[in-house]
Amino acid sequence: MRTRLHHGYNLHRMLLAFAVVCCVAGLTPERALAKGGDQLERSRNSVTPISSMKCPTLAGKGLIYAIGSSTLGSTLGPELGRLLKKDKRKFRKWGKASTGLARPDYHDWAKEVRNVAKEWNPSLFLISLGSNDFQALKEGKKWVSPTKEPHRWRTLYAKRVDRMLEVASGKGYGRAVIWITPNVFKGRKPQKMGRWVHDILLDRVKHFEGPAFIVDTYMATTLKDGSPRKRFQIPGKTGDFPLFASDGLHLSTRAVYSLMMDPALELIERCLPLPKQ
Repeated sequence: MRTRLHHGYNLHRMLLAFAVVCCVAGLTPERALAKGGDQLERSRNSVTPISSMKCPTLAGKGLIYAIGSSTLGSTLGPELGRLLKKDKRKFRKWGKASTGLARPDYHDWAKEVRNVAKEWNPSLFLISLGSNDFQALKEGKKWVSPTKEPHRWRTLYAKRVDRMLEVASGKGYGRAVIWITPNVFKGRKPQKMGRWVHDILLDRVKHFEGPAFIVDTYMATTLKDGSPRKRFQIPGKTGDFPLFASDGLHLSTRAVYSLMMDPALELIERCLPLPKQ
């Protein structure tokens, strides 16, 4: 029995709710970030249907390895695992709260992903990171402030995303990478930096040489003025539903299913299809 999308909706009707961007060779972080704020509007108009995505033949043993922070550890990861294991797929997860790319002194995900790749030899990495990165970046013994050095912050963060993609995809780009962007958050600073993180992720994935894809949760949760939506709709369902959980920070379980897990499952199916029965 194959895993079905949790809500069973038509993916073509979801194109305005999330974007999926396939990678092609392209710009360096410095050139990509030169125009800064223009990136978001371009991303709104560069949506590619999941149905057109293709993965090359992947290395590894068919294992899907998911890494991320609290959402991956608490809701997304366990539910992904439950559904994938129904199809007898190999799945492992590692969720560590309060982690991201800003503080490698606290938790160095690039280093850990390299170790995971050596030990487990996955065919696909699913990454859910970025929501804890609205802060200064630790660089050696110094800090790079997003307020005092915004361009340097964006350039350095882009290089860290590049490194994660390189390590996750591996030598010869034999592994696929699916990166789920953070959702929008409340507050002036989180909204500003959330847009930075979103734009950088889309740009670096788009211009990565290996098989990498974006599930754009940010655009699915953001109004045109950059503020968070309060409720969202699911095609095929009556009414609308709360976007956020009771803490006002994390997405509701239904939103995690609809805006993160379902598109991720569709990409996994395209990259690692089950044998026909």
